[in-house]
Amino acid sequence: MLKSYDRMVKPLEKRFKSSIGNILNKQTKTIVTRFKAYMKEKKDDNKITEEQAEKIAEKVTNNIFKVDEGVQTVMTALLPHYINAGELGNEFFNNINYVNEEEGKVLFGVLRDDYLDWLEEYGATQIVNINKTTKDITKRIIKEGMYNGNNVSTIADSLLKEIESYTKTRATTISETEIHNTFSFTNNLTAVKSGFKYKQWISSRDESVRPNHQTYDSMGIIKIDEEFAPGLKYPGDSNAPANEVVRCRCILKYEIEKE
Repeated sequence: MLKSYDRMVKPLEKRFKSSIGNILNKQTKTIVTRFKAYMKEKKDDNKITEEQAEKIAEKVTNNIFKVDEGVQTVMTALLPHYINAGELGNEFFNNINYVNEEEGKVLFGVLRDDYLDWLEEYGATQIVNINKTTKDITKRIIKEGMYNGNNVSTIADSLLKEIESYTKTRATTISETEIHNTFSFTNNLTAVKSGFKYKQWISSRDESVRPNHQTYDSMGIIKIDEEFAPGLKYPGDSNAPANEVVRCRCILKYEIEKE
């Protein structure tokens, strides 16, 4: 099952990574441009305290960056990938649970409206979270630059280099997390719509599995509406804390009846 999952999602993760990487890089250039424009008339070569640097960085960052800015534009760019992930989650369930059975399959078309309703809120929330992380990085770099007495040009260069460098890692983390979480949502939704009553957590069972996910793996079969942990009904559940879902690779096995 895990190998089948990887074969299905890896190509999509690469496409999502490319898209989100391009978005973050364009965002970085916009931040640098706005920072330079905002600071153009400011000249302050005096040494400042860390607290003063914090206040200046907060003020500057709030003026050049809005965490809810461009959410719809970003969502539109990523929507084909999100839709594809939803389709794959549905397909994965049907491949595993309905081998050689055409009748009884719940196809993605049946789930589409429910999925899109969920995705509208989920996607917007995730994009705002991504933007907030970028804002926090921006604020830190500006604060450090101000405290160190760097000029606007030097700080702008640091913004460009550090955020672009960090973007490479972030793009991988975001793509793996987002594809897995949306895949898992429709996989679970398909199971519910198909009338399955039980589920079992399956981890990759290697050294990279977080301890709590090893625990869920050892729980055996539970009812489909039960939670493995608060807010966690399936791997990647958006109701669970970030430390439960970021870069998770776990999947679920579903059963009609408890064996």
